[in-house]
Amino acid sequence: MNVMGFIIPPLAIALVVFLITFLVSLTITYLVFRVLYSVGKRATAMTKNDLDDRLLESSEDPIKLFLVLLSLLIATTVAFPYLTFETLTPAKVFVFLLIFNVAFLLDRLARAFIVWYSEEIAPKTKSKLDDEFLPLARKLLRFIIYTFALLIGAGYLGIEITPLLTGLGIAGLAVALALQDSLSNFFAGINITVDRPVKPGDYI
Repeated sequence: MNVMGFIIPPLAIALVVFLITFLVSLTITYLVFRVLYSVGKRATAMTKNDLDDRLLESSEDPIKLFLVLLSLLIATTVAFPYLTFETLTPAKVFVFLLIFNVAFLLDRLARAFIVWYSEEIAPKTKSKLDDEFLPLARKLLRFIIYTFALLIGAGYLGIEITPLLTGLGIAGLAVALALQDSLSNFFAGINITVDRPVKPGDYI
């Protein structure tokens, strides 16, 4: 393209198209999101408990990240319609990142629920079991969510996950053997906490 005697290379044109498309699509999707989010805020404000408010607030950042990823996909598809790298395409990369974005969303929702439960429900129960195991449940749930996201993402990209699972199993067995005494004490502590054979003030 020749503009006023200057030759603009095709790559520069594509980059300008990419930037404009990205900004336009991000602006439009963000405005739609703000409208829907405001409607959701008004709806959750009418309920008696604040769990739905917490869940809605926790989903805000993952949704914003999704809008950025979607806008990048649209801009890349428009500016570079034939862009591929071996077997990877922009759509495939988008889906791969979307898997982790969903994991991010689930992690935030789980955290919001556990915090709500620990603040609103746990203090009203007679047992202290939930207070003591909520932090452990939070860490375990996060590990499970992102592990599944990694396995699903690897499988989607065509990476053979069977050797990975085998390796994780062997590594887990090695760690379990190395930490046998520590794990024994850990599960013994769980057993004492659940069964309550002793309580504070008892003489042992």
